[in-house]
Amino acid sequence: MIYYETGWSGCNFLFQWRGSVFPYAFCVALPSSLIALLLKELDNNDLLGDWKGMQIIVDNTAYASFNFLVGFVIVFRTSQAYSRFWSALFDMHQMCAQFFDAASGVVAFCRPSEHGDRAVASF
Repeated sequence: MIYYETGWSGCNFLFQWRGSVFPYAFCVALPSSLIALLLKELDNNDLLGDWKGMQIIVDNTAYASFNFLVGFVIVFRTSQAYSRFWSALFDMHQMCAQFFDAASGVVAFCRPSEHGDRAVASF
């Protein structure tokens, strides 16, 4: 289990490295971003030769389709998580109500008993 130190702001756990996915994401994203930066600088300074002014995507249909797909997946997953949260919350409240009913039933049936304290305690 990871123990978080809240600090003075209460949000210090957001910026810690231990137990976070940011170190792995940083290792994956850094090489790609450096290559993209290098290619863009080479293109801006006309050092690419025949590749000058590369137009990889001249039509934005593929980009728009990808954005639509990613947006749909994010909304769908968020909706599923929201639904599961409220279902779990409802089940938790129902479970607490059942525990309360069980405890109140035990108290109600044991309190006015005419048997001795040992018989009530063993029940």
